[in-house]
Amino acid sequence: MQDRRTEWPSNYPIDRIDNSDFASDGFCAANAISSEICNLAVQWSRSAFQTYQQNFAVGSQDWRVLSALGVEPEINAKRICEILQLDKGAVSRSISRLHEAGYLSYEESASRDRRRRIWSLSDEGLRLHASMHMVALQREQQLVDGLSHADLKIFRKVVKTMSTNLHQ
Repeated sequence: MQDRRTEWPSNYPIDRIDNSDFASDGFCAANAISSEICNLAVQWSRSAFQTYQQNFAVGSQDWRVLSALGVEPEINAKRICEILQLDKGAVSRSISRLHEAGYLSYEESASRDRRRRIWSLSDEGLRLHASMHMVALQREQQLVDGLSHADLKIFRKVVKTMSTNLHQ
């Protein structure tokens, strides 16, 4: 039988990985960094959805749109897509829900092109954003509980490096 062990790249930090759960080929999906990142993201997303749906009757994606408009008011849907890295269909659906609920208002463009509408938080949207923002900060504090400022600084550096690596 042919040996199918993985040859790790010379710069791979294999010495920093617990190999006890690895298969004979050197790979274990449960311990792969990408799996850990995805699993954490899924857990965070589910938790966010439950929290925001139960407390505000708004989903986590809608919260992201509200949050983008809270940080950068008076922008079009294309800019929201850029900020959130979401596709235009998802942003359009979220904008429609939030507008129908009275949380968003818009300025019509001179051409009356719906794609050029400039969106902002309505007064009700500003109140909702403020309430949700407080909950979001509490959730984030819970997430990083037990981590030092130094740990978080390293974490941010690692995430930034990984993000850069994805775009090379």
